[in-house]
Amino acid sequence: MNHITEIITLACAIIGVIVAIATYKRTFQKNSIQDIKYLTSRYILAKSLTEKVLLSLDQYASIHGAYNNHFMQGITFGKSINLLKDIKSEIFTPEIDMLLGEKGILNKYDKSEENLLKTIDIHIKHICEVQTFFNFYFEDENKGLII
Repeated sequence: MNHITEIITLACAIIGVIVAIATYKRTFQKNSIQDIKYLTSRYILAKSLTEKVLLSLDQYASIHGAYNNHFMQGITFGKSINLLKDIKSEIFTPEIDMLLGEKGILNKYDKSEENLLKTIDIHIKHICEVQTFFNFYFEDENKGLII
């Protein structure tokens, strides 16, 4: 009788461990895939916004000969454009493009990807501030208009 009880207890313990492992894997792998998709979408958005803002600033400065004119926070259009280009080259590298671009191959999400997401989110915030400032003060059709 004792042997049967021990066998049943052992079988229940083994089944419990198998269920726990399966639940753990499914929960964290699913979150990892969602995190990778979210990071990829934020990366693509940030890159697109950066290119759009750089193009707008460069076109405006070129048309108006404003590269040496004050833009915002005490810096000129030219300096702003150069800073954005530097930031773009630091964040949107070919290596990260390969991992997160349109055909991304990233298959894990860990601390370094979490830090990249924080950097991208901060960049999106700042690039939106630059775009809003530019639209409000420099774009003729939007001048003074809060959208």
